[in-house]
Amino acid sequence: MMDVLQMNKLVPTNYAQWRTLIDLTLSAIETEPAAQEKLTLIEMGPEHITRMKADLARLEQLKLRAEKEDGEAQEATAKKQELFDEFMRYCSDLRECLGLFYQGSERQQLEKVGITVK
Repeated sequence: MMDVLQMNKLVPTNYAQWRTLIDLTLSAIETEPAAQEKLTLIEMGPEHITRMKADLARLEQLKLRAEKEDGEAQEATAKKQELFDEFMRYCSDLRECLGLFYQGSERQQLEKVGITVK
């Protein structure tokens, strides 16, 4: 009975392995009348197992949603960095153009209003 219910195995810390172990254990409980009978002694009937499975399904949904949101956040960060890099290249080009267009006294006029031309 212990082997069928996966009771001899260590509880893994990896989520996927843990979930597999839980699914195997719950399935074994559902198919083993002797296990169900013993669980009713501690007031864990079939409805309790059904609630546990529903909780696990909700947990899986939360996990998938968190993974999706994490992926979207990473994409947004990458896009923001890409746009920032593009903007910085534009600013660099603009500074170069200003350096070519405004030399001498015109450069000093721009610096008076806060535009520094290198």
